[in-house]
Amino acid sequence: MAKPGTRDRLIKSAEKLMARNGISEVSVRRITDDAGANIASVNYHFGGKDELVQEVLTTRFDILDVQMIAGLEELVARADREKREYTLGEVVCVYLSVLVKLGVDRKRNSLDPFILLIQRASFEREDALRTAQNLQGQGVSRLVGMVAQSARRRVTMDSNFDLMLSLMFSGAVAMMRVIVTAEDAEHAERSRQAIEIYVVNGVTAFIENVFPPSQSSAQT
Repeated sequence: MAKPGTRDRLIKSAEKLMARNGISEVSVRRITDDAGANIASVNYHFGGKDELVQEVLTTRFDILDVQMIAGLEELVARADREKREYTLGEVVCVYLSVLVKLGVDRKRNSLDPFILLIQRASFEREDALRTAQNLQGQGVSRLVGMVAQSARRRVTMDSNFDLMLSLMFSGAVAMMRVIVTAEDAEHAERSRQAIEIYVVNGVTAFIENVFPPSQSSAQT
């Protein structure tokens, strides 16, 4: 297997160190030392630390977007095979399951650094986090459309939708923490299911109270 290039090593080291210690607490020198790279390599590959942070977040959100598309398409295909409409709960569960899959390191039984970094960024670099999470990406756009269709609501990508995503993300993180800390697999699964039900009910209530009914729903 070929050794990762300098750029990839910098991204991996930055993600790991910033997730563990905080974005502002990690220097460029520390990142390059961990990556086994020259101090000037961050400027060469990214332009500076801020741009490196942006690239770390964007790289992972792009992966999330691709997996979101795959999960939502699988749901549509399953509903078509069963000759039924998919439900809002099923759409929400796709989002949760994709995040949990990305966020839990099964080999180490721990949270993936990316999840911890998102939490750090939400406090320290909110602008970078908002930019990295491409709300125009195909996965997020598909999610919005399927939420709107299944809920029969006029769901738009505004501050309310951002808040709803934050609530769903928090629920997914709670599921991840249960998985990595539970005493056994049975307890982990029971707790995961309970959190899933809680999130689905919360999102349903949120949508019903924030977004207006769609025209087709109003006519019926």
